[in-house]
Amino acid sequence: MLYGSQRNKQNGFTLVELAIVLMIIGLLIGGILRGKEVYSNAVLNRTSREIESYSAAIATFKGKYDAMPGDMRNAQARISGCIGAASCVDGNGNGTV
Repeated sequence: MLYGSQRNKQNGFTLVELAIVLMIIGLLIGGILRGKEVYSNAVLNRTSREIESYSAAIATFKGKYDAMPGDMRNAQARISGCIGAASCVDGNGNGTV
């Protein structure tokens, strides 16, 4: 009878248990990779929106003052509240910022 009880004893993992563990590990790795992809896409979308907003702001400034921001010859005279501001400097008007 002693021989019969030792015969039913399990010494390792079954193939089913190993398959389940490998499947769980695969799902975790897949989720992490998908999360990184979603994050990268969000960063690209945010950067794209920022560039579009800068382009719109530049176009608005150019339409209002007929000069590029940072290149206006008489910025201190034309822009209200600009006199004495450290960030308000007259440009040379050559079209290059």
